Amino acid sequence: MKKIYRKIVLTAGLFFLMSASGTAQTTYSYTGSTDTYIVPAGVGSISIEAKGSKGLDGASSTGGNGATMYGEFTVSPGDVLTFYVGGNSAGIKAGGDGSWVENTTTGTLLIVAGGGGGATHSKNGAGAPVTEDGTASISHDGYADGAPGTGGNGGGAGTGAWGTGGGGGWLSAGADGTGSPGGAMPCMASYGTTFAAGAGGGYSGGGGVDMDSGWGTGGGGAGGSYNIGTAQANVAADNAALGEITIDELCNVMSTTVSDDTVCVGDMVTLSATGAGTISWDGGVIDGEAFTPPTGSTTYTATSDDDNDCPFSIVIFVGELPTVDAGTDVSACEGDEVTLSGTGTATDWSWDGGVDNGVPFTPTAGTTTYTLTGTIDSTGCMATDEVDVTVNAVDVSMSIAGGSLMANQAGATYQWLECPDYTPISGETDQTFTPSADADYAVEVTYEGCVDTSICQVVHVGFDENESPLNAKVYPNPTNGQTQIVAEGQFNYLLMNVLGETILSGSAVAQTTIDLEEMAVGTYFVKVSANEETKTFKLIKE
Repeated sequence: MKKIYRKIVLTAGLFFLMSASGTAQTTYSYTGSTDTYIVPAGVGSISIEAKGSKGLDGASSTGGNGATMYGEFTVSPGDVLTFYVGGNSAGIKAGGDGSWVENTTTGTLLIVAGGGGGATHSKNGAGAPVTEDGTASISHDGYADGAPGTGGNGGGAGTGAWGTGGGGGWLSAGADGTGSPGGAMPCMASYGTTFAAGAGGGYSGGGGVDMDSGWGTGGGGAGGSYNIGTAQANVAADNAALGEITIDELCNVMSTTVSDDTVCVGDMVTLSATGAGTISWDGGVIDGEAFTPPTGSTTYTATSDDDNDCPFSIVIFVGELPTVDAGTDVSACEGDEVTLSGTGTATDWSWDGGVDNGVPFTPTAGTTTYTLTGTIDSTGCMATDEVDVTVNAVDVSMSIAGGSLMANQAGATYQWLECPDYTPISGETDQTFTPSADADYAVEVTYEGCVDTSICQVVHVGFDENESPLNAKVYPNPTNGQTQIVAEGQFNYLLMNVLGETILSGSAVAQTTIDLEEMAVGTYFVKVSANEETKTFKLIKE
């Protein structure tokens, strides 16, 4: 088993963020509808100051002020920010709308400034907090006023025939009162009735006011606020006017290149950034030089000594290599099925050579190395291991050595058989076998745990001893070299081995010489034919 580790890199591509010069600030006022701001090319950071609207004043009372919320946000060029600047809803004694900004490209709510509660003849409305939940009426103790909204939902309504609806939240509208409906989502205020004021809208809506004939007047609750920005500067009940949103472009995006953001253990990554100033990276990274990040997720941040350059951060994920084990080397017999199965921490396995993991197959003879690749699908990291499959093919061919048969497979165990029933011949378990009678013979060979049997071979160990009138002779016999064949007139001759295979043949007149000097010691047969007569001689080579 030979382990080889490799890595496959899932490349997120090169990140090119082009820088631009100059920054701008824009202030938006109440229009009664949503609008959009598109992040300009090169801008990577903005600040947003959102002011919720003040609630309407009463004859001798003051509507609650809206909240002022400030935060700084990382954005990308081309991001679409949808926003609404809060005002006062149509109708008497209305609360103030919340002002909000959402990055609709990413689906992220950035900031909400709650609106203040409306005022009645003599009761003030509630000022908007900087926390997320709305507030109830601050001037109507002892009555069943609506509960403030929580968790981004609209506020509750006050009871009674002239009770007002709750302020609208980001996620749901305010509850409807008998005297006025709840504020719509997102973040819209409700309006009031003769003696009860409407509630402010916000991330969570303000509570409505309980009102019926003869009851004391009450100011509306205020909407809650929300902010996910950095460098926050939030002030409760701060804005005594209609809402307002100011967007300030803080810095320019540097041009950056990231070679890969998802790699495997041992892979190298190169980070580089270009801006107006001199760039430095945290984590010991040198700009433009390859480094090997540690396993897991690491955030690297580039900063510039020019305040107009935005910092740039990138998360580099380094996945672990899987453990991969192809198993121990396999030895099999020709024709046997083999099953290869990988083990380890990989989630996907693949073999080369057309092998399927865990599926039997029939390998070819000889030794073949199969490579297993294990991959962790979630990261693309992979490693390999190898296993050798050796298929032992048994050589069941035979050759003749003199008057004996010899199995050509060396180093094996043998059993000679008599055909056609393949009956074992007692005691004949050597590599060579000398037949004692004409018959068909085969050999069973056991080698490296594999067993195979040869085809049956016809063997001639005798010769025709009929009294042929052919006058011929072979001498000297036995011989250790040359032998003469003598016959009357023209004749044909064959030299054969004990398998009946012709070694040489020819024709002559009266006499010829055949040379056995290079042939193996053993038994041979000389067949002489003339005048339609044939005679066979048994010739011994010593």
